Parts: sequence; C-alpha cells; structure tokens
Amino acid sequence: MNKKVFLIDFEQLPFEELSQVPFNFREEAERVIAIIPEEQDHVSLDLIQELQPLGEQLEWIKVDGTQENNLALHIAFALGRIDTRLNPAVEVVLISKNPFFKGLLQTLTQKERKFSSWHYQPTQAELANNRMEKAVAWLQDQPMLSRPQTILGLQNALTRFFDYDEAKAENCIERLKNDNKILVGGKTVFYQF
Repeated sequence: MNKKVFLIDFEQLPFEELSQVPFNFREEAERVIAIIPEEQDHVSLDLIQELQPLGEQLEWIKVDGTQENNLALHIAFALGRIDTRLNPAVEVVLISKNPFFKGLLQTLTQKERKFSSWHYQPTQAELANNRMEKAVAWLQDQPMLSRPQTILGLQNALTRFFDYDEAKAENCIERLKNDNKILVGGKTVFYQF
C-alpha cells in the first residue's frame, strides 16, 4: 500500500469529527500535518490517542487564525510545498470542510501526483437540525405579528426563504413541534420563543 500525506484542517473540522474520517492514520500515513488555529488551547484526549502513535510522522502547525482565510492560505502553501518536495508517487489527502480548496485541488490533480480530499458529510439528522436552527433564527428576527400564523404559511415561508422543498419544510416544522419551539392548534401556529 502506498503511504499518504494527510493535511488536516482543524479550523474547519472539529476534533470530535475526526472519528468520521475513513482513514487509518497509523497504517496509511507517511506524514500527518495537523494545522490548527493558534487560539486553539486544548486538544481532546481521543485525538491525542489517535495521533500519538505516529510519533515523528506527526507535525503540528499553529497558525494565527484571527485574519480571514489565514489558515486556508497556510494550507494552500503547505499543499504547494508538499507537491514540490515529495516523490510524485505519494498521495496527498486534505481533510477539511472548507470549499475554498476545491479549485486548488482540481488544478493540482492535473499533475502526476494524486491529490484527494475528504469532506465531513453531516448526517441527515444534523442537516435537519441545522434547518430547524436556521428557521428559528429567521423567525426570531421577525416581529411576532409578522411571523406566519398558519402551518401552510410557515411551510410556504420556509420554502420561499430557504429554498426548501416541501418535504424539508414539513420536516423542519415537525422538528419545531417536537422541540416545543411551536405549538399547533388546528391550523394556527403559536410560537414559544
């Protein structure tokens, strides 16, 4: 098996989501470069246990994350540096949630080295929860009398403002009801926030 170099963007990928990554770093890694925001003041024990056996194969890079896209620029630089210094047979895998890298990786894959990326894919439950949180935030910004007063009105508003299809809007409304964010009496919606 060819060894890989992994770059992990911990600004975009919380430590607890590393368990979702479908790689075995101990078996597959020639090197792991963990790029973290300078203000990150702790690392989870699970992460340490996962990465500690790598020993000198693991490199931590702390980057000032206070300026916009600073970590992304450092990762782009690291990708270029790796490309010029390593044997072209070594695959480079970027682990990030940042869509910024899509174009860069497309450009780099035109060369002889294999570049790939892994992006965390939220579960359907996480996506549904995010939709509900967006809906609540939007509704909270609306004056009480301007909020949709009926289920159909709320469904239409979610469809119009968030581009949800009917099923996503209905699912969002069900989650709002289940989390006691709204009460429904007949066709009327009563907001609990």
